[in-house]
Amino acid sequence: MNAIQDESSAASTRSVAEMMDFSVRLTDEQADSLYRYAHSQASQGRYAPARALISLLRLHRPSEPVYAQALGVCFRNLGLYEEAAIQFSQAYDMQPEDLELVLQTIDCLQRMGRHEQSLGLLRTLVEVAHGRGRTDIAERAEALIEFMEAPRQ
Repeated sequence: MNAIQDESSAASTRSVAEMMDFSVRLTDEQADSLYRYAHSQASQGRYAPARALISLLRLHRPSEPVYAQALGVCFRNLGLYEEAAIQFSQAYDMQPEDLELVLQTIDCLQRMGRHEQSLGLLRTLVEVAHGRGRTDIAERAEALIEFMEAPRQ
């Protein structure tokens, strides 16, 4: 059943892409409509078609952090952690006030087994979060550091 739904979703994604004239810039209305459709696909666990649509949006609006973050979520749910980390990092570069994006990047690094890099980034995040008065993020990062440094049995 899921294979049939995925195939149907892929066909729908192709239809949407074919209907749009990508030789011209997307209007805000078209981009919003395409993003809503991609979001609905992702909400239903159809990350592959959502990824394809959001990738198109990223081509047309590469400086839109919402699209980078959404693409990161799709990649992460597809097990493509390196690609997800890149998207979350790019979203953070565009929206540096959103420290949650750093936590998302760290999650991907952890899933790739890059624990030392994760720890280093977590330590930096603690300092930055405290400096910005984001104790919620600092406390989460500190808890992750404590967990990661705890002896394993």
